[in-house]
Amino acid sequence: MKKRPIKLKSQLVLVNALSKALIILLLVFSIPRVVDRITLKGTDEDLVKKLDQVLVLVDSLGIGSFINADADFQAFGSYNILKEEYISIENLNQDTLINQIAYSQRIIEEVMVDYRVLSYSIQIEEQNYLIEIGRSIETIVVIKKQMQRFAILFMLILLTITILIEFSIIQYFLRPFDIIIDKLRKTKHPSDFLYQVTKTNTYDFIYLEETIHNLMRKIEETFNNEREYISNVSHELFTPISIIKSKLDNIIMEGNLSEEDMLKVYESKQTLGRLTKMIRTLLMLSRIENEEYLLKEQVEVVGVLKNVVRELEDLITAKGLQLEEDFRVPEMTITGNAELIFNMFYNLVNNALKYTETGRIRIESSQTETSYMLRIVDSGQGIEPENLPYIFTRFRKFKAGKDSFGLGLALAKKICDYHGIEVQVSSVLGQGTTFELRIPKV
Repeated sequence: MKKRPIKLKSQLVLVNALSKALIILLLVFSIPRVVDRITLKGTDEDLVKKLDQVLVLVDSLGIGSFINADADFQAFGSYNILKEEYISIENLNQDTLINQIAYSQRIIEEVMVDYRVLSYSIQIEEQNYLIEIGRSIETIVVIKKQMQRFAILFMLILLTITILIEFSIIQYFLRPFDIIIDKLRKTKHPSDFLYQVTKTNTYDFIYLEETIHNLMRKIEETFNNEREYISNVSHELFTPISIIKSKLDNIIMEGNLSEEDMLKVYESKQTLGRLTKMIRTLLMLSRIENEEYLLKEQVEVVGVLKNVVRELEDLITAKGLQLEEDFRVPEMTITGNAELIFNMFYNLVNNALKYTETGRIRIESSQTETSYMLRIVDSGQGIEPENLPYIFTRFRKFKAGKDSFGLGLALAKKICDYHGIEVQVSSVLGQGTTFELRIPKV
C-alpha cells in the first residue's frame, strides 16, 4: 500500500512536536533529582542561617539565658506545635568540636520524628555546648513536591508557548511556499496560470517561483504552437480533400468504371468522409482550447439529448437494440453552447451504439440539490480496467475498427470540461459501460 505523502509544514510541525516531547520526557526524569538537590541545598542554607541567628542570641544574651547551671539537666529545647522544626542547646562532654548536617531521628513528646539536623558545637568559658537545629523530613518532602509541581507546570507552559511560537514562525516562513503550491493547484490550463510574483525574502522560494514561471511559459508556448499547428494543418487538409472528393464524384458520374473499380472508388470516398470528420473534430477541439465558443445560450439538455436519439434512431433500429429512456427530470437548463452540447451527447450515445451489438441502451436523468445527473448505460463489450484511465485520450483506440480515430470521447470530455460538467466512467468487461455526467445547476 502506497504511503500518503506528508506536507513539508506538517513534517516540520511533527519534528518540532517530537523534539518537545523528548524534552518533556527528559524533564520528567530529571526534574525530581534536580528539585531534590535544590530542596536539600535550600534546607541546609536555612539551617545555617538559623544557626547564625542563634549564635547572635547566645553572644548577646549569654549562654545562661538558655541553660540553667543549677538545674539537674542542663539543656535547652524548643520546637513548634507541629514538630516541623526544633532547636536544642546542651552541654557537650567531649573536646572534639562538631560541625555537620545529617539526617537523624529525634523523640519529640514520645513521638519518633525524622529530621534534617545541623549539629554545631561552641566553646564558652572552657565549656563545650552542642547546638542542634532540625527541620522535619515531612516538611522538606512537602516543599519538594510543591517545587516539583511548580517546575513541571512551568516547563509545560513554557514548552506550549514555545511550540505555538515555532508553529507561527513555520506558518509565516512557509506562507510563500503555500501560495506557490496554491497557484499550481488552481491552474487547470497553462493560459490560466497566474504569473504574479509572491512577496518573499527567501532565496529558495524566489528561485523556485522563477523556475516554475519559466517552465509554465515554455509549456504555454508549446501548447499554443501545437494548437496553432493542428488548426493550420486541419484547414490546409480541407482543400486537397475537397479536390480529391470532387474528382472521385466526376469519375462516378462518367460511369466508365467496372463494378470492382466503382467499389474501390466508393471505399475511397468513405475514407475521405472519415478523414473529413476527423479534421472537423480536430478543428472543434482547437476552437474549444482557444475558447472561441461562447457559453451564453440557455440550453435545455434533455431536449438536446432527445434530438441526438432521433438522429441515431435509424442506427439503433438497424442494430436491433432496445432504447430505454427514464427522464425523471424532464427539463434541465444550463448556460452553455447548444452546438457543443449536441456534439458531446452525440459522441457519447454513438460510442455506446458502436460497441453494443445486442441488448439495450438506457438513458436516465436525476438530480440533487446542486446538480443534474445524466447516465448513459449500455450492455455492450465493456472496457478493460487497465484501459479506463485512458478512455478520453486522443487517438487512443482499444478496439480495432475502421470507423474510428479515437477522437469522439476526447472531444466529449473536452466539451464537458469547457462547460464545467464532471464525467465519470465505470465499466465491467462483457457486461457494459456507464457514462455518468454531473451537470451543475444554473
